Amino acid sequence: MKVVMKIEDSVRIEKTGLIVSGVNSEIDALSKDEVKAEIGTQVRIVLPSGEEIETDVREVLISDSLVGKKNISIALGEIQGITQIDRGSFLYSIE
Repeated sequence: MKVVMKIEDSVRIEKTGLIVSGVNSEIDALSKDEVKAEIGTQVRIVLPSGEEIETDVREVLISDSLVGKKNISIALGEIQGITQIDRGSFLYSIE
């Protein structure tokens, strides 16, 4: 299991589901395709409370900031009983 990012924000969008976003300076040098491969198709989110959630990845969007940092947004779809992920949660790849 590898840390993909610390979650800085999450939002639920109708018809899209839950989207989480964050950054990880360790992957800034990777190409967008390499970042997507690192994330994979399934992730585990560890909340600050220690609760763990495993879910599928629907889509990964990566944008480059003006200072060369990668901003990562991951569409997770609907997660039963979850409408938001707490800031400070960690997202791990599990493949």
